[in-house]
Amino acid sequence: MSPKTFSCIAVLGSGTMGSGIALAALRSGLQTVLYDIDETSLSRATAYISKHLERKGQTALLDNLQTTSELAACKNAEVVIEAAPERMQLKQALFAELENHLSDNAILASNTSTLSITELASATGCAQRIAGMHFFNPAPVMPLVELIRGARTSDETIARLQLLAQQLGKTAVIASDTPGFIVNRVARPFYGEALRLLQENAADHETIDRIIRGAGFRMGPFQLMDLIGIDINFTVMSSMYEQMYQEARYKPSLVQLQKIRDNALGKKSGRGFYDYENEQDEAQQAGSAPAFTKALCVVPGYWNTEIEQHFIRAGVQVIPDAEHAGALVLTTGRKENITDVLRAADASLAPEYPLIVQCHDSTLMHLSSLCKHPRRLIGFDALSLGLSPVVTLVKNEFTDETALQTAISLFRSMGKTPALISDTPALVLPRLLAMLANEAAFAVLEGVADGDTIDTAMKLGVNYPKGPL
Repeated sequence: MSPKTFSCIAVLGSGTMGSGIALAALRSGLQTVLYDIDETSLSRATAYISKHLERKGQTALLDNLQTTSELAACKNAEVVIEAAPERMQLKQALFAELENHLSDNAILASNTSTLSITELASATGCAQRIAGMHFFNPAPVMPLVELIRGARTSDETIARLQLLAQQLGKTAVIASDTPGFIVNRVARPFYGEALRLLQENAADHETIDRIIRGAGFRMGPFQLMDLIGIDINFTVMSSMYEQMYQEARYKPSLVQLQKIRDNALGKKSGRGFYDYENEQDEAQQAGSAPAFTKALCVVPGYWNTEIEQHFIRAGVQVIPDAEHAGALVLTTGRKENITDVLRAADASLAPEYPLIVQCHDSTLMHLSSLCKHPRRLIGFDALSLGLSPVVTLVKNEFTDETALQTAISLFRSMGKTPALISDTPALVLPRLLAMLANEAAFAVLEGVADGDTIDTAMKLGVNYPKGPL
């Protein structure tokens, strides 16, 4: 064997991740031993691997696959990658037994997504040769692997796993042994904050997903939970919550627990947040608003200093005089004495026309309390206006329907799709992005990884349009 290549690996567990890792290994030219005590699971895994190799005209690679229910069959493996269920005692028992069958320089790697590598290694006498090697689903496709260094993992072990990752065509990032490592930790707010918004009745799950996709994410949080499996996502969140000593920001959601009790687990059960047995197009936003044909007055401010140019580029007539405008858009923030600016705008604009205000640092209810004509106030997300095809509009129980439809028509004239939400602090997209950035910053401060590594991990591991930092 060349010092920079491996010839044989073993994978423990033939479920979704184990079979995917085995497929990736076969495609990289590795002799692959796939172990499971469940013969039915091994048969399913073999069928899955055969189907995907056949699609690529690679069926000859099946000659390199050995399936087994005996751990002793892994004896020639240079690296063993464990992909068993997320139970510490099970993984420790596997590693302790494996130690009796492997060579003295074989590496034992765990695909765990949240469990401690240090604790796992403590059940063996070879902690220096144990590390985390966390793949992402689907393992043959996703380009990232996280390498996790336990308390006694040697530099040589990490270096050799980096070489294996390279041989598999993956980008490896190194993380310290903390709950969730990089991706599963930093991604928690993507699900947790979305679930809190749903619990607060800020918007329904389809609207939240639409807003998040508009920002460049390939899937919204509820679509992704359905794809992953709501039960799996809940288990990861619960594990993080317990390992982080019940830190509030990792708290699992009752919404997910109710779905699990109803066996609404996502795509695999036919329904979750979405119904996959009776799939329909997403509900369209209400209101067939007439075309906006009047002039617009814009008062730019802190939350979008270039707001006027966005409307001009979209062909909207912008005038400086609010008295002759059919709507007014204001992005002034609390730092700029929004009370006086808003009251002046409310006094200048005719009361039958909408006054559209940013709601990043104030709620719509608070801003309405400053005005003589509060029912015509409509909130919006000013930050993402130039970045997203979706515009978030905020209403409350007092919002005038005619004003709302005029605001909708204004943004539709820009080619934007309105997404209506209830009055909630920091809206949807800014709130979720801020929580992601905060979690990434916590991870840097706590030594999980540096900022560049975290950004790389989040872009490659979960397809974020940009790294959170």
